[in-house]
Amino acid sequence: MKIGPRKMNLEKSIKARTTGQIKRRIKRSLNPFYGKKGMGWLRNPKKALYNTIYHRTTFSTNPLSYLGRSRKKSKKSESSNSRWLLFIILIILAYYVLK
Repeated sequence: MKIGPRKMNLEKSIKARTTGQIKRRIKRSLNPFYGKKGMGWLRNPKKALYNTIYHRTTFSTNPLSYLGRSRKKSKKSESSNSRWLLFIILIILAYYVLK
């Protein structure tokens, strides 16, 4: 079992965020249990246990991985605050680039 930082793979990260979106939408519309919390424990308990331990003993080195989301449940205002902060940073960057 790995302990410590996870290696960042930009290619896999981008692919995971873009290619599977349509497939996941179709699966969610056909299977009401697809993507629901706890389904991994029912389908493959050994893998679910491994993933749980892995995510608790390692941490991400990707600074962009938790920008717009967090692993813990947070209040709606905290989420919207981080989005506004990101939006303001992007506006400032765009201003200096287009200047």
